[in-house]
Amino acid sequence: MNDDILERLSHFLMQKWDYGRNVVLAWHLSIQDVAVLFMPVSGLAAFLAEWEHYLTGSRHGSLERLHEMAAIFGGEPVYFPLSGAKLDRRAAQSLVERHAIRRVASQASFLLDISNFSVYSPIERVVQLCDLQAAINWAQHQLAVRGCKAKFSRSTTGDGFYVWAEEPDFDDDVSLFHLLLLVLADAGMRYGERGVGKVIPQLKSCFHMGSCFHFHQAENGSPAPGTYIVGDLTINLERMMSKALPGQMVIGQFSRHVERQGELGTRMRRLDSRSFVELVRASHALAGIEIGDDVIEDVEIYPTGHPENPAPMGALRYRVYDKYGKAHDLFNLRGEVAMRSGRRIPFGLDAGRLDGFEAEWGAVAGVGEWYPV
Repeated sequence: MNDDILERLSHFLMQKWDYGRNVVLAWHLSIQDVAVLFMPVSGLAAFLAEWEHYLTGSRHGSLERLHEMAAIFGGEPVYFPLSGAKLDRRAAQSLVERHAIRRVASQASFLLDISNFSVYSPIERVVQLCDLQAAINWAQHQLAVRGCKAKFSRSTTGDGFYVWAEEPDFDDDVSLFHLLLLVLADAGMRYGERGVGKVIPQLKSCFHMGSCFHFHQAENGSPAPGTYIVGDLTINLERMMSKALPGQMVIGQFSRHVERQGELGTRMRRLDSRSFVELVRASHALAGIEIGDDVIEDVEIYPTGHPENPAPMGALRYRVYDKYGKAHDLFNLRGEVAMRSGRRIPFGLDAGRLDGFEAEWGAVAGVGEWYPV
């Protein structure tokens, strides 16, 4: 019975969605019906400059809130009668909110690009993209079998992939960074071996946090479970990546507040890019994962310093400028994977190998904030 009511609700929503011309702003489930407030996509920008917070979190709320939003946006709710049928709230939410746009204030994502992609032949490009996708699939599986509950999504850029966690949860953000490290470790283990350097791609990567919007992909003319992301986060990732060198790994400058339970109760902790990297490094979460016929013992990762003063306290923040003159601050990351066999797999570039990196550099906050002319 529940499947039948969900199918009928899906058909009802599809009609009101109108191939994506309308989106769900709010909805309410009662014993009698499902009330849904749609709004034309074309009108979102004008209204939501002031009311953008209405796109944050779940669209489900009280009937009073739904009518309040209808008054603000000038719409009229539509009603799907349940006719006595019982509708599971979670199943309904999954279905209804596929027709919505969701704003996330602090989302983590990484961008992986294949270095020098355009110089390869068409078949080599396809093989490299397939290889990179397989590496991401493998890394996701390795985390899943170790208990990771994060649900990851990706979209291709043509020469690489954006990858993100569906839910803006801090533990999922950490898992996302672990996913990136596993992909780089796998690529580093295989890159250039036995003359297959043209097949196994050399990667460059950027990790960042920022605001974005989630909207659902369409399959056969209807919204699917998977999402795309777009916003400041993806734009900043692309702009920083455009300055990165082949083989380089960077992380954008960001900060976010994280709730943590302790002996004294819930406490808020502010994490910036460097403390986030240190938290990931100290977790030792990837130890024991097999790559080929070897096993990871540990992963070391750190932001690099000045070539003549590489101590951790000398970590440098770099500033790059995009084609529009906007500044983006980031750190260069360097690390290596220690394998049980004694082999060490490096990733990222040392500070002394950044010739050609078009960036200014300055001391990190707390040491002194300055940029040379």
